[in-house]
Amino acid sequence: MIAPNLGQNRNAVPAQFGLRDVPLNRAGTRRDMTKRLLIVDDEVDFANFVSSASATFGYDVKVCHDCASARDTLDEFMPDLMVLDIVMPGEDGIEFLNWFSSQSFEAKVILVTGYNPHYMEMAQKLSALSGTKVITTLQKPVHLQDLRNALSA
Repeated sequence: MIAPNLGQNRNAVPAQFGLRDVPLNRAGTRRDMTKRLLIVDDEVDFANFVSSASATFGYDVKVCHDCASARDTLDEFMPDLMVLDIVMPGEDGIEFLNWFSSQSFEAKVILVTGYNPHYMEMAQKLSALSGTKVITTLQKPVHLQDLRNALSA
């Protein structure tokens, strides 16, 4: 059998073999196929709640309590999904989302806030304009079943 032409992406697995591209970080290093979840929330208890709830879905989880550490974590960790709090001290979730949208990350995003729902509306509009994939929004306090539904989407 002749090997198919893989074009520019030599790490791709041809579609006819029923496999998808092997995920790469921005440095071009392969990563495993474990689902990855990044939680960005300044509230330790809420971050732990999300981390515990995600265990039933087989996620490899990293928690960051501020946007600066999330930026440092993103390139190496390459999450499939990110739970992002909108209101945090220092750089808030909206500023972070704006930066995130300008990068080449493909993670889907779940937005959460315990504050005014108008923050959520603004974040959703910015996400839509930038092409970021926001799969849902959650208002704190978050019910466990709502969180599970969001994580399984």
